Amino acid sequence: MNNEKYIAALKQALAGMDRASREEILREIRSHLEDARDTESLEARFGPVAELAKQYLDGEPLSQGLSARLLNLGKAALLGLGGVALALVLLVTGLILFFSGDRFDYADETALAAEIDAVEWMSREWQGSIALEIEQAHTVLYWHDVPELHWRCKGRDILDPIPGSLLKIRHGYCLLLLPRHSATMKVSQSDVVLIRPRASVEASLDQASLRIAPDGDRNRYDFKSINSESDHFPSNPDAMTVVSVEARESTIQVY
Repeated sequence: MNNEKYIAALKQALAGMDRASREEILREIRSHLEDARDTESLEARFGPVAELAKQYLDGEPLSQGLSARLLNLGKAALLGLGGVALALVLLVTGLILFFSGDRFDYADETALAAEIDAVEWMSREWQGSIALEIEQAHTVLYWHDVPELHWRCKGRDILDPIPGSLLKIRHGYCLLLLPRHSATMKVSQSDVVLIRPRASVEASLDQASLRIAPDGDRNRYDFKSINSESDHFPSNPDAMTVVSVEARESTIQVY
């Protein structure tokens, strides 16, 4: 490639640069032609046009015509949207971790007592079974021998359970003490922890996490999973307390 073609090719390669900077670079390259003693070609001195242009463009892609420019703009737009999407994912993940992260060891009753003062518990008498619907929430369930429902919730409207009705927990963090009656749960996009179940539980999970602290050999487990994962639980086939779970795209783990 002769020198004039070299300069023309370099000018084209630097088309994406602002005009003043590009002309300054071309003047610098042309200055070497003014040295009569320099008989070496520009290509031999500076190397291929593409490599020289990359040095001036700090590694940015070379100008490749209108169609290539549009393609690069499209890629840049996609990268921008990808960045926004990533930021949203990180935000949602942060919120999930905030609500689902363990604040203390739930299986430790003394830790529970230290976390919540007795006067902070809400309570009401409760007879018979309980039905719960848990959606986008973090809920921990305990059992006690008192025929009362005790609860403490944060990050949601005040919970006012009515005996015989469906108890709905949404968008929050709740601790519940249940009387020893059977319970049914419909859980969606939530994290639920069962601490040593002392009454039978029938749960339906949809894109949720269920963690269970076993009560020795006092429980029998019956899991039906669809695209889900579950740990191995020490199930007692003769136990009267049954934890029955139907899971869809969910996880069941030992706590």
